[in-house]
Amino acid sequence: MVSDRHLFGVLWREEVRLHAELFGGGRFLTFPLVIFALAIGGGLGLTLTGTGPDAVLTGVRALTLAFGLYAGTAGLVGSDAMENLLGDVTLLLSTTETLPLSPRRLLGLFLLKDGCFYALAFLLPLAAGSIPLFLLDAGVAGLDGLSASVAGLALAEAARLWIQTTALFALGMSVTFGLIALRTRGTPRWILVATLVALALAAWATGVAGDALGSPTVGPVLGSAVFALAVSAGALGIYDSTYQPPSRSATAQFRDLSAWIPGDDDGIVARSLLELARSSGGFVKPLVSATLLLAVVGGLVGIVEAIVGVRPAPGVFFGSVLGLSAFTTYTWLTMFDEPESYLVLPLSATDVLAAKRRAFLIVGLPTSLVAYAVALAIFPTSLADAAAGATLVVGFSLYVFGVTTALAGFDPNEFLFDVVRFAAFSVAIAAVVVPPVIASFLPGPPLWVLGATVSGGGVLAVVGYGLSVWAGGYWERTLRE
Repeated sequence: MVSDRHLFGVLWREEVRLHAELFGGGRFLTFPLVIFALAIGGGLGLTLTGTGPDAVLTGVRALTLAFGLYAGTAGLVGSDAMENLLGDVTLLLSTTETLPLSPRRLLGLFLLKDGCFYALAFLLPLAAGSIPLFLLDAGVAGLDGLSASVAGLALAEAARLWIQTTALFALGMSVTFGLIALRTRGTPRWILVATLVALALAAWATGVAGDALGSPTVGPVLGSAVFALAVSAGALGIYDSTYQPPSRSATAQFRDLSAWIPGDDDGIVARSLLELARSSGGFVKPLVSATLLLAVVGGLVGIVEAIVGVRPAPGVFFGSVLGLSAFTTYTWLTMFDEPESYLVLPLSATDVLAAKRRAFLIVGLPTSLVAYAVALAIFPTSLADAAAGATLVVGFSLYVFGVTTALAGFDPNEFLFDVVRFAAFSVAIAAVVVPPVIASFLPGPPLWVLGATVSGGGVLAVVGYGLSVWAGGYWERTLRE
């Protein structure tokens, strides 16, 4: 009988080797240092703009919960995308049919391994990078005011933050895994999406979200951990390891769809849309990503208002953040094809990326705008603020698309763990998203701020479009080499 400790060790080694193989070899081992540096730079940068340390730490907790939810949604991708991403490999998790291992036991250890891996590789350096914030909160402005007792308190606060973010990450993963388990019992997708939205709204309306994302007191942290364990245990109990998605047939839609899209003579736009539609989850995946982002940011508004005493202008605030969903939408659009497959066709990388951009405009941009409309329905605002935010959604979405194509090409999943490109992506995004977020907290905000926001949204759209065009030529040369 193989012990749980041995299985956990094998799963752990598999995880590390897989990340090292896919995401840059030895460079992947320096990824925690990048997280540490970004946490320090981002935290101190926000405090220099007037944001209080408590508000920054609340944002860190909210992003951790969102990361857990996103990590859990990886199960919605399906085996079709996983095989395309990893190639012809067999992971230990998929060997229960050939080895005398209990599927639920192995899946439980797999989830535990994932929680431990991300807690050490991501959340620990994130918490350690927040130590300067705790020092600022204690009134330490320089080395002269630093004492052993103050440093010890800051380290203790960082340790508590690590425990809390680990509990929030596990909470996010458990919720999405629970939805996946329900799916294996035949629950319709629309019910799963509605359940997720209802949970988010209930947590926000009852104040549970504020307690969970607040300072790391024992009650909320313990509650998050207990809830995560309970949901995970329940999900493991109902998870059907023999579940196979029902066979689906598809009508011959390619020719009609290609004819409906103007200028799609080569059919690449129609192909991208059909690949997404016929994959596990279909067009629901971009909607789920945008919904999760909206739910987390929406819950953050009330918390930040309580901390800093100022409610951000909803239009500019949500318009600055919801454009981030462009990254996940582009990930879905490129998940199901190999760049090398286009080399045998009379197509250039410029043609393919141009088609991906058009597919993104058809799927991704409307999804972000729908999420933005829902945000304004929940948080009403003035017409000027709403118009400025809508401009930001469009401009920032195109900008994120352009930056992603320029840095990642056809493999946005892989570049997340490439230290150099991930750092460049983080700087490029932070440079344009932080200023309007800060501006949204200005009283009013003044008309000149809204005018600058509209102009900035237009500039971002142009820059993003230019980057995506440049990326075509760059990746054409790279693939040929």
